[in-house]
Amino acid sequence: MSDDAAPELPNPEGAPAVPKAPPRSLKRLAIRGSVWTFAGYGISQVLRLGGNLILTRLLFPEAFGVMALVNVFLTGLAMFSDLGLSPSIVQSPRGEDADFLRTAWTIQVMRGAVLWLGALAISLPAASFYDEPALARFLPIAGFTLFIAGLESTNFLLLQRHLNVMIQTALDIGVQLVSLLVSIMGTLVWRGAIEQRNLERVLRVLFEGQVLADEAVGTSYLWGGIWALIIGTLVGRALRMFVTFSLPGPRMGLSLRKEHVHELIHFGKWIFLASILTFFVNSSDRPVLAKFMDPAQLGVYSIGMNFPNVVQGVLYGIAGRVLFPVYAELARERPEHLRSRMIRVRFSLACVTLPILWVMVVLGPQLIDFLYDDRYREAGVFMQVLAGGTIVIVLMNPIEAIFLSVGNSRGHCVMLISRSVLFVVSMAVGGYFYGAYGIVWGVAIGPALNYPFLVLLTRKYGAWTPLFDAACVSVSAVVIILGLWIKISIM
Repeated sequence: MSDDAAPELPNPEGAPAVPKAPPRSLKRLAIRGSVWTFAGYGISQVLRLGGNLILTRLLFPEAFGVMALVNVFLTGLAMFSDLGLSPSIVQSPRGEDADFLRTAWTIQVMRGAVLWLGALAISLPAASFYDEPALARFLPIAGFTLFIAGLESTNFLLLQRHLNVMIQTALDIGVQLVSLLVSIMGTLVWRGAIEQRNLERVLRVLFEGQVLADEAVGTSYLWGGIWALIIGTLVGRALRMFVTFSLPGPRMGLSLRKEHVHELIHFGKWIFLASILTFFVNSSDRPVLAKFMDPAQLGVYSIGMNFPNVVQGVLYGIAGRVLFPVYAELARERPEHLRSRMIRVRFSLACVTLPILWVMVVLGPQLIDFLYDDRYREAGVFMQVLAGGTIVIVLMNPIEAIFLSVGNSRGHCVMLISRSVLFVVSMAVGGYFYGAYGIVWGVAIGPALNYPFLVLLTRKYGAWTPLFDAACVSVSAVVIILGLWIKISIM
């Protein structure tokens, strides 16, 4: 197929690149993609939990609080400049075109450079605003990962377009494993060096007062541990970038064809605004809580938040890697099957994810006590509250994927506007009355407030199933109340 040929048209020269017929079995591809996504996220979360358990024993909670804040700033920079290149390539009829991919890559590289400069620019103001000098040290170096990400080949996005979830999953797990190993080894090396260099001083301080000894050791471990985490992230991101250039597809190079730039920007303008709103929905809790909590408390919150985020990660992964391309192809070629497919997907995802959330709500404190030491005990309460809020997200997430699949980026943006406004309002009201814990409750309740708006925006696609949603909420309430009653009775 020539570079200018659209993938859905027959190739008159008979080139074997992209055959049109017979149509692919989207059901088989969707099932296979979902299985790989679940398996990948399962392995990923085992690695994350294992690494987390190791690092929480090597580091102090402050390290996780500082890194949570660093990651929020980097996420904000990335999402405040998202041009929607990934969904553009998946959704566009020109998504296979070599010049189209090179143009997208060129824009991506320029964006990565600007993001790194942005990380440099905000490091001092962020450190001053949060009264946390560590941000001035770590943000510029951690921000370099954004530049490396901009260098990744856009051939990787063709895997998403073709529903090749297996390679995407294998790459993600491999990169995560390497990054985790580098972080753990770096933490061990730094800790050993600090202990050897300061052993005589620490022993002398121990005899004078335990509090001073903890402060001396804690500060040394805190800085070294954070550097180890950042280096591990840099190594993992660099490895991912190099691997993407080994994937099949056109060779990357600088290109800015006017018609391709126009299509990417035209489709991405709503994605740009939607990504900013998504940041407020998914990540604004941590920078807000950082003004009410010290780094140690924020680190404990991030530990408790990680568990419900596992379920959300699976949902967003399936929505992005499986549902979005499946819905997009159905919308292009078989729109009459779109509604029935969405209903079946929602039922399947609810059956898998809701029981996991029930366990978190009922047994959150016990899970934290089993896995972590006493410094992280409060994370169990955070897990319970946030897992309860995630139940509504399970019902809403598969519906949200429909907007971009049918090319309605404006509808997607409107949905996120309502969701972000209600999310911020719920946090503000909770914080006003109950401080930091009220903000956490606002994080959990916020998504549920947007449910009526999502129903209104998606009714024309036939995705709303009120009886099913009511049944899921009712069953969840009964199971959770019964489980808490049994637990209290036993204890």
